[in-house]
Amino acid sequence: MKRISALLLALLLLLTCVSALADPAADGGYTVKTGVSYDETWGITVANVIYRDGKIFKILIDTVRPDGGLSSKEQFDNYGVKKLSSIGKEWWEQVVSFEDWATANDVAALALDESGHDVDGVTGATIAVSYYVDAVKDALSK
Repeated sequence: MKRISALLLALLLLLTCVSALADPAADGGYTVKTGVSYDETWGITVANVIYRDGKIFKILIDTVRPDGGLSSKEQFDNYGVKKLSSIGKEWWEQVVSFEDWATANDVAALALDESGHDVDGVTGATIAVSYYVDAVKDALSK
């Protein structure tokens, strides 16, 4: 039950953010597909793929812990990855880089190592991205 509640909270949070970005009333050309992935360690990953006139316009990703609390993006600079990062970037900065890369590229073609990291370094993220890829693929499959 906690998983379902956390998932619904994450979806509501991200769809609220998306609605501010894409105003369908303005021109009616926006649609959103949402995908999720789950890992007991990292939590629920939610990907919103925003389409504009039938083409991918933007991909937004966030994670939320099953026990609630702030999402990873809401933690902003308090997440704590920056001090451990070889590129000196916080979690949200790396995810924004991944979102931008995923918006312009095919996530299915991304080479990942066994720990879920981008083998070729093309995404601009040194954090494991496999759950983000899974959530985006889930959204694209709908």
